[in-house]
Amino acid sequence: MNQSVVSDVAYQVGEYLAQQVEPKNEQERVLAELWKVADEQEQHAIANMMVKLVQNEG
Repeated sequence: MNQSVVSDVAYQVGEYLAQQVEPKNEQERVLAELWKVADEQEQHAIANMMVKLVQNEG
């Protein structure tokens, strides 16, 4: 799967989580608030950073 597809899927997951899932702790709450105040370009940047974080830990 190429990086563009991974990034788009991460963005879609972020959108779903922000709209449908209640944060369970302070870290999730902060991430949800960042997502809500970000514009679409910034949300893509957040999604890309989350993908990088997972890739670097794997």
